[in-house]
Amino acid sequence: MAKLVEYAKGLPKDTVFTRKMAQDFLKKNKLEANVENFFNRKAPNIKGLKVDTSFTTGMLSKRP
Repeated sequence: MAKLVEYAKGLPKDTVFTRKMAQDFLKKNKLEANVENFFNRKAPNIKGLKVDTSFTTGMLSKRP
């Protein structure tokens, strides 16, 4: 998760950071982290980062 936090901190000020962006970063870099935990615990503490959690993950997004 440290790499994800580092990535988020390196984004330009007032960037809207989404779950999809986090998942894409993890996939691209072949990393694993709990995205839900990141958005619940780490993301709110990153100054200048706007968080958009509307992108759903997991089984809920796969329902018809």
